[in-house]
Amino acid sequence: MKLRADVLLILVLTVVCSRLSFAQKNVGSANLTFTTIDVLGATITNVWSINSAGQMAGTYSTASDTSGHGFLYASGAFTFIDYLGADGTFANGINDSGQIVGYAYIRGNTAAVSFIYQQNSFTTVRVPGEGDTIALGINNKGIIVGGDGPSLGGSTLGFARIGKIFKTIAPSGGYLNVYAEAINNVGEVVGLTVGPATAFIYKNGKFQTFSVAGAVTTYVSGVNDSGIIVGSYDQCSLSTCGLHGYTMLNDKYEFVDYPGALSTAVDGVNNAGQLVGSYTLDNQVWHGFVTSPITSRDFSGNN
Repeated sequence: MKLRADVLLILVLTVVCSRLSFAQKNVGSANLTFTTIDVLGATITNVWSINSAGQMAGTYSTASDTSGHGFLYASGAFTFIDYLGADGTFANGINDSGQIVGYAYIRGNTAAVSFIYQQNSFTTVRVPGEGDTIALGINNKGIIVGGDGPSLGGSTLGFARIGKIFKTIAPSGGYLNVYAEAINNVGEVVGLTVGPATAFIYKNGKFQTFSVAGAVTTYVSGVNDSGIIVGSYDQCSLSTCGLHGYTMLNDKYEFVDYPGALSTAVDGVNNAGQLVGSYTLDNQVWHGFVTSPITSRDFSGNN
């Protein structure tokens, strides 16, 4: 879930736990191999996205520094990303050229500015006339998606930046916040609304909403060129709530949980079908991960 941190907190606090009967047509449990990706000394490592070369973008924080710092993980090594003068930096999307998009909190955490990062260089991205710009995804054509609004904590609309032109991405309805979370190379966008929380896919000029049956909230975070959508959902049982990952293709689901984890979030997928995200075993420390590939063939047996 690549949502802005304060919006994500609102979503978590509004979950009301109840005993649920979980049922979903055309479902399966993905048989995947997980590899943990951790920044040394971090208490939270979130891997948000992965490109075709296996390069990953993410964010980490430590017990003594909770502000958030971006990173690029490639060939087994981390490159750390901090926007100059930022109070916190979040690296969210990466394309096959190695361009990373993200955002930074500035002015004492009172404003947000977005950026493109490549080879130790930042290019600032701002939606004209708006106070805050939150960049969340980028495809190989350099199209950037995210959310923008007049101020932190206020309402937002989703956007796509095509060249230097910004286009609004927002379904009809009185939503408090809309975020375009990711875009693939054929122009399909996945996103999330808040107030109420609704996952959507935008393609061919039309919006389609979807949700995991029985979930309290369904989040969406990524989509690849094969149309495989990934995200997470809240599920509660008795007094315990937790996140679980999912992948979806043509309304068929495969569910993803790190073995033994209390919560698992799936946040990105590349064209090979590798998934990235994070998990926690104790609700204290969050670890990043990357999986073996999932492909369209894995959904064929879900009838």
